[in-house]
Amino acid sequence: MAGERVVLAFRHLRAALAHVRVNDQHVGTVAWEPHRLDLTAAWRPGENVIAIELVGTLRNLLGPHHLAGGDLGWTGPDQFRDYTRWTDDYLLVPFGFDGVSVECLA
Repeated sequence: MAGERVVLAFRHLRAALAHVRVNDQHVGTVAWEPHRLDLTAAWRPGENVIAIELVGTLRNLLGPHHLAGGDLGWTGPDQFRDYTRWTDDYLLVPFGFDGVSVECLA
């Protein structure tokens, strides 16, 4: 694996941040697309331990919870007063990720 880079890629990350540790060493934080992180500095031959800490937001706790048509990706005061999009359903945003892959790149 000499001369190769080791890269972690998230599939559908739905969190504000993801802190990543490899072999108990912090290697970085992922916040924006393409949700990839270079693990090379902490990677060693053989077995490695990857720990991922997801950081959420207060969106599902504080709302808005009744905005029909989906989440806009941001929250402001006008969203709590938009009666044209009001629904009695509770709409929450998903949290987590669908998986990760570790790739060795030349």
